[in-house]
Amino acid sequence: MIGNGIAGTFIPVSNILKIIPMKRLYTQLVIYNSLIILLLSTNQIFAQCASGYVPTGKSYDTTVTTGSGNYETLFTFPKFRPDSGFVTCVKLTMTITGAIEALYFENNSSSSNEYSAEYIRKDSLSGPGLSSALTSSVNKTYGPYILAPKTSPINSGPDYKLIENDTILNSYTVSSTITDVNEISNFYGIDSVTYRYGIKASTTPTGPGDYSFGVATVGFVSYKLEYCYCPPTVLPIGLINFEVKKTGISNASISWKSETDTTDYVYEIQVSRDGKNFFAASTVQKKAGINPGYVFHYEAPNQQYGQFYFRVKQRYPNGYTSFTTIRSLNFENPFLAKISLYPNPSTGIVGIKFVNIPAGKLNVQITNVQGQTVVQKEFVVSGTDYKQIAVLQRGMYWMRIKDVNSLETVVNQLLIK
Repeated sequence: MIGNGIAGTFIPVSNILKIIPMKRLYTQLVIYNSLIILLLSTNQIFAQCASGYVPTGKSYDTTVTTGSGNYETLFTFPKFRPDSGFVTCVKLTMTITGAIEALYFENNSSSSNEYSAEYIRKDSLSGPGLSSALTSSVNKTYGPYILAPKTSPINSGPDYKLIENDTILNSYTVSSTITDVNEISNFYGIDSVTYRYGIKASTTPTGPGDYSFGVATVGFVSYKLEYCYCPPTVLPIGLINFEVKKTGISNASISWKSETDTTDYVYEIQVSRDGKNFFAASTVQKKAGINPGYVFHYEAPNQQYGQFYFRVKQRYPNGYTSFTTIRSLNFENPFLAKISLYPNPSTGIVGIKFVNIPAGKLNVQITNVQGQTVVQKEFVVSGTDYKQIAVLQRGMYWMRIKDVNSLETVVNQLLIK
């Protein structure tokens, strides 16, 4: 905020450059804040896996720079692939450093006056796994300062007060560790999760008469996400050699062996399309003998295509259950399998090449790493063809191609150099 007038007329800092300045030095200061979001790896151990395995860390990182003053943005990062292991916890941490780079008062009245200013800032982060937002709030009062009547030159003397490089928040940290399996399920998948980050900040000066006021702040916010997970080699007691193999366009063979065990139990073969919501495809009774083998043949209903996830649940009469790791297969749509990006990587041009495909209508969507849609198109193709979709700036993108008739979708990563 900047005040310049009788009884302190307050004007937002975003309008600071529109003011006819009475004092030239600081009236051109602009508040700015930079958000650095770091999704980093960690060596911290949160829990012990079965069979003595030590949890492994997995991480992603990206950087977002905010605008000046109040700010809000959305950002995304990849979910945890279900076939990479079993997540035991997710830890979200926000560390904030903020400082008043410069704050000043200058008395323009012909009499002494008392001035003060209150600085208020609130940071918040909300999204999956957070029942309530991660927040940080701080306020600080500067003054009161008694300034002498107006003198010359400007920006100096007893009528002028300057505060510089005052740290408000010094690596202040707030965090949340998620261990509930229902919450953790939100982080499984092959797409992304989205978070909303916002800053609300204001500085309110108080004082009589005619005066000049200005403030510049600088801040950095580090955001860290940590997965702790058990490796996919951990299997239920008594179950070994768990495999899933594709046997047709939309068929799979699920096989495993069991170690010799006199205890009764049953196996339940489970299937999922998103890696977190599983349903029972069949139940298999325990076999007699030494290390018996099991094979289950799965056929996707209605010739469905896309990513499928499989696991086996082992259930004992006393209610104890355990699960295999998750295995995944991609049943490719013959129509979409004949589509490829060209060129990829590219220096800007984005196109799709089609080879001997039947006539069909496609919907194409391209998004950036922040989850924003930059291209949305729909067109009809057939045979061998090439369609130029767009010209993009340098960066990483995701292209989602959907068959409008079957609703099957293929997603490709696109790198523009």
